[in-house]
Amino acid sequence: MHSQTLDLSIGPVTGKITLQGASFLFIEAALLRYAAFLVKPSMHGPSFHLQLQVRDVADVQAPPSSPSFAPALTALASATHASAQRWDFSFDLAAPNRPTLPWTGNGFCAQSPYALDSLLRVLWSMFLPRVSAMLVHACGVIHPKHGAFVFPGRSTSGKTTLARKVEDPDRVLSDELVVLGLDGNACPKAWGTPFWGEFERGGVSMLDHPLRGIFFLEQGAGVRTSSLSLSHGVFRLLECFLCFQQDFNTARSHLELVSRLLSKAAFGTLVSRRTSSEQQVLKALAAHHTSGPLVAKHARAA
Repeated sequence: MHSQTLDLSIGPVTGKITLQGASFLFIEAALLRYAAFLVKPSMHGPSFHLQLQVRDVADVQAPPSSPSFAPALTALASATHASAQRWDFSFDLAAPNRPTLPWTGNGFCAQSPYALDSLLRVLWSMFLPRVSAMLVHACGVIHPKHGAFVFPGRSTSGKTTLARKVEDPDRVLSDELVVLGLDGNACPKAWGTPFWGEFERGGVSMLDHPLRGIFFLEQGAGVRTSSLSLSHGVFRLLECFLCFQQDFNTARSHLELVSRLLSKAAFGTLVSRRTSSEQQVLKALAAHHTSGPLVAKHARAA
């Protein structure tokens, strides 16, 4: 059994994960999966340091095998505490006495890529909002010349279909989860993540990109963008906001964050066919290739 520390930078949050008691193959798979988001320990002070005891899947109490059973996840977060528990992982982190120090804690994770990836998604969903950022169910695409466009949507909305249309897959931030947020100057940004869906590859860089627009995917005739009211945009983005807590304070802070983000970025809907090409989509987005605060406009591609 081996020990390995992963220093991961996803969006504006850096975390240190120490895997203890893991097999060599499990560690190698994790290093390969998250390679584009690994940083040197001296580059960034981590937001948290979590020490995980890795357990063989056979030693972890599995849930019922009924097809209708969904593994229950309990997640809690406050100003001083963050924890989560599911059958295949759990963790408990506490805030430091001084704000310059990282949160610290312990937990366990089944020796499964699925368990580790799920744990990381929960962790970053908790810590990103603390720095005005969030994980969103979306396909993110880097425009060849004009920053990033992000297309939120639920399952079957077309996120992976859109990702597969992009001629250069390295321009896809993810087809599953993208980080959106505001930098220190309150400018909207987008980041890739190592979290993917059926596209089976995540972002290839931890760099941020200017966010040029947020367009909710809809299927229909033609290829065009349409505007939304602010209230409608907030409601639809909240639907795609990855969050596992259900308390009032979390809901209020997320509402405030989404409202601030949409006040700074263009947003609307992107209507397209499954057969629409990337060039048609880019043409429909051409009206939004500007910088600074944007207002969604109507645009149509032939």
